[in-house]
Amino acid sequence: MFDIQMLLGRFHPLIVHLPIGFILIAIILKSLEIFKKEERYRPAFVLILRLSILASVAACITGFLLSRSGNYPDRDINFHMYGGLALVASTIGWYWLETNSSSSKYNRLCFGITGLLLLLTGHWGGDLTHGKGYLLQGLPPQLRNILGGEDKDIALTFDISNIDSAMVYHDIVQPILEARCYTCHSDKKQKGDLRLDDIQYIHQGGESGEPLFHSDLSKSQLYKALTAPMEDDLHMPPKGKTQLSVFQIEAIGDWVSNGGDINLLVQDAQPNAAIYKWYEDELSDQKLFDNFLIPEQSVSKADENVIKELQSSNILIQPVGENSNFLEVSLINARDIEVEALQPLLGLVEQVIWLEMPNCELTEEKLALVNQLTTLTKINMAHSSLSETSLQNLANLNQLKTINLTGVNISPTDLEVLNKWTELKKIFLYQTNLNNEELIAVQQQYPALDLDTGGYQLPSIPEDTMVYKFIPKK
Repeated sequence: MFDIQMLLGRFHPLIVHLPIGFILIAIILKSLEIFKKEERYRPAFVLILRLSILASVAACITGFLLSRSGNYPDRDINFHMYGGLALVASTIGWYWLETNSSSSKYNRLCFGITGLLLLLTGHWGGDLTHGKGYLLQGLPPQLRNILGGEDKDIALTFDISNIDSAMVYHDIVQPILEARCYTCHSDKKQKGDLRLDDIQYIHQGGESGEPLFHSDLSKSQLYKALTAPMEDDLHMPPKGKTQLSVFQIEAIGDWVSNGGDINLLVQDAQPNAAIYKWYEDELSDQKLFDNFLIPEQSVSKADENVIKELQSSNILIQPVGENSNFLEVSLINARDIEVEALQPLLGLVEQVIWLEMPNCELTEEKLALVNQLTTLTKINMAHSSLSETSLQNLANLNQLKTINLTGVNISPTDLEVLNKWTELKKIFLYQTNLNNEELIAVQQQYPALDLDTGGYQLPSIPEDTMVYKFIPKK
């Protein structure tokens, strides 16, 4: 059915650029008039203001008609709409003052208000069409956060214990869509008349009418949008937003090829090679590295000069995971290192979270230095030698979550430091000189703490023993 409101409303993205251009020209001409104190551009300035009013009114009318489509969240559309109306009013007021008043004070005030409203209304319009904080994405992160343009993507997590029995849509595809696509394609907003927050809407598709699902991926509108070049208007998510990884896109491609079946299991999907590839190369890494031993917050990249200085002393330094700025430091090749050579570690306080120093001579001076690495979440001190009550020198490590004291001579007095390690989850006490009664007392005092005391025994199975029968020769 012919819809005149929809037809006119969709001219808004075209028309809205006219008042933006006219008002910007008017601002430039007024600035020249103020700073150069001459009125040679006055006739052009007045004409541009008239055109600004006409274009602003046209943009408001078409914008109102477009808003009635229901494809935008009410709160966001209201900010943009009322900002546009205020911009029209201030432009009219500015024109009236310029043509009927000789008061430069009020003229300049209205000039400033109009410029500010143009900036705000354009910002809110960018948020509507391109996502929250679109116009601020190019700013430095600190300034972007102050102005409210920080990236608020939903954390992307998966809960899959067995990939074969995982449901392709519920366990893999839906979490990806929710984290990367719902901001523009859900009940709050339907860019391109497309909703991706419910399977029935996904199968309905968007305004183009092209199928989202097809056994030939080149004919799938969903897959084409995910794989289109970044500069292409079709590409989703839009530039400036967090993009899907190659593995996520190809896993969705396998689901698309299978017709978008909501009940499909991974093991039953044909094809499913990309899903297994995604699990192997992305999710298995996530399970390995995105664990409780790695802080959730981000951190800046470590100083390469400090790293090189430490590496020159045979200290091993490596990231704890791919694309992570957090570091693991190992003294396995520098067991007798002097405390002076460890001093540069203090330049990596924010980045070092794992420390390996097994079989080392750990003097109180060394431990005092380690005590300043307050972001440490894991320490391995297995079979190292410590002086009495040396652990008390690590009382400041309140982010510590696991510590390996295997083979270390400690006493119950040493473990009084556990009161300081409020985040500690696990402690390895195998082959220490603590007796059973002392270990039981520690466990009773800290019931939530996982005490690993070793002594593992595997059950014997028949295949463990091979029996050879000797058959004498006759």
